[in-house]
Amino acid sequence: QSTYNGEEAFFDSSYTILNNTSINFVRTGYTFAGWSLTPDGEPLFTLEQLTPNGYVIENFEYADGLYLYAVWTEHEYTFVFNANDARFPGSDSTLIAGQSAEVEIPYSVEYTFTQVYNKAGYEFVGWSTDSNATEPQYEVDDKVTSYTDKDGAEITFYAIWRAVGVG
Repeated sequence: QSTYNGEEAFFDSSYTILNNTSINFVRTGYTFAGWSLTPDGEPLFTLEQLTPNGYVIENFEYADGLYLYAVWTEHEYTFVFNANDARFPGSDSTLIAGQSAEVEIPYSVEYTFTQVYNKAGYEFVGWSTDSNATEPQYEVDDKVTSYTDKDGAEITFYAIWRAVGVG
């Protein structure tokens, strides 16, 4: 005999494990993936197995109790780096207008901004989400973690250039 949800649970009986829709756990930057028997384990019950009310365990056989751990899937977002008429270092060709480089970033991972492109006659100043910006929001070596918690979000950064004086 064990207890579940404050009630006694008996061997060879059926019990419903609540799903996240019923409980509404929230973890910013993550999606609930199911329940596991260990803190770092794979989901025992996946979202596909959960009914609107939960997951039914048939023939309950956990005599010493059943401890469940929420399993979370980390969100990812994409940084898109627009060259603003520049080229990749070492390349002889200018990128076609609208062409860009992309980096997928997991929610909890720190990203360090770098200079992705070169532009003849200009110095790289930094990056901005405003395509018309003259001052950067981020410079080389600036770091950001958890930029957005929206899974699959795409954020475009535009290269900002300053003309180098001809001497």
